[in-house]
Amino acid sequence: HVGQYLSAAAGVPAVVSGWAAGLSLVLLLCTFSRGAWLGALVGLAALGLLARSRRLDGPSPGRLLVLGLALTMGVAAVAPGLVERVKVTGDREELGRAQRRELFRGVVAGIAARPMLGWGQNGFDTHYPRSRTQGGYYPREAHSSYLHLAFEAGLPALALYVALLVAALVSVRRDEPTDWVRVGAGASVVAGLTACLTATGLAYLQLDLPFWAVVLAWHSGSCQAPPGSWGSVLGRVVAAPVALTSALWIGVAVVDTTWRRDQSPERLATATRLMWFREDLWNDLGEGLELQGDLEAARKAYTRGLDVNPDQTRLRSSRARCRAKRGDLAGALADLEAALAADPRSEELLLNKALILLALRRPAGAIASLEMALETNQQYLSLNPDTYRRAAELLADLHGRAGEARKAARARQLAQQLAR
Repeated sequence: HVGQYLSAAAGVPAVVSGWAAGLSLVLLLCTFSRGAWLGALVGLAALGLLARSRRLDGPSPGRLLVLGLALTMGVAAVAPGLVERVKVTGDREELGRAQRRELFRGVVAGIAARPMLGWGQNGFDTHYPRSRTQGGYYPREAHSSYLHLAFEAGLPALALYVALLVAALVSVRRDEPTDWVRVGAGASVVAGLTACLTATGLAYLQLDLPFWAVVLAWHSGSCQAPPGSWGSVLGRVVAAPVALTSALWIGVAVVDTTWRRDQSPERLATATRLMWFREDLWNDLGEGLELQGDLEAARKAYTRGLDVNPDQTRLRSSRARCRAKRGDLAGALADLEAALAADPRSEELLLNKALILLALRRPAGAIASLEMALETNQQYLSLNPDTYRRAAELLADLHGRAGEARKAARARQLAQQLAR
């Protein structure tokens, strides 16, 4: 995709965009991050071959090769979790491999469960448990972006994207560089729109600057696309959803700009009438009503949000808090259990569950929940120290009441470390 964005601005479509398309196809065969960077090297080799086989205006092939290598290494240097994985040694490396295998099994099972429409935008993060069972180490990003697309948008969307990439490479071989830019950029547009329009909720339309750069690249060849060519056909396919999504995105921007200036429940209620499909607005409305003390209306707002996206853990947690304030401890516990099914190692959810269990006079369950929350490594303790400190203090108090002085001392020592 970087190649496609550059092609729109630099006027070197076939070489740079050909590198991007070749790299994308190679990544289809790669599941985890090591394979991704191996694919990047293969893509760079494809870039060199394309540069040698074509005469194009613009930077020399050697400069383009250096640019591609610099981009690849730059992304590799800042990729999420990559530096950590490089530092992994010994047993930690085995844990990383085990979790990558677990991650792969989870993704494949999710695709098999909903192969046609997928689980929706951001569905991977919602439906696949953020596993921390191996000492807090989980390479969440160490999987193929194509598996991610199939998980979220379904196999038809993945097939469409792959078909367009293949068509792009075919058009390059047929010496249609201008039409190729249109096809390649259109492929990105269609893939992005497919992911958004098949989403459970439309709150996460990722239509930022790169999206519009691709739209401009797609539009740049519109006047020169031969009739009946891939570019001409794709133009008709893409035009309507681009217009529809653009209008929707403008509406989202207007609503967001308005309610961010005034986040009163009245303003948020108006926003939810205009954008009823956005669970984040329902959550904000519920929180505003909670602050006003209208707990029943807040509970209804959270429930409406869950009707839009039943698997949104933030809404589950918010409704659990609201139910607990209303005295419905059993309902609050049920919501927390449902949220933990999606994120079983969330320290905040486990802490809130422990507090509910204590209110229900179930100290053994509260201790188990707190111990699970604290079964992690220093990496996660430092990310959210306040929550972990509260959990450690509560665990120390419970162990002290149970007469387990040694466990209480360990928990108290951890709480003191986190307070520093």
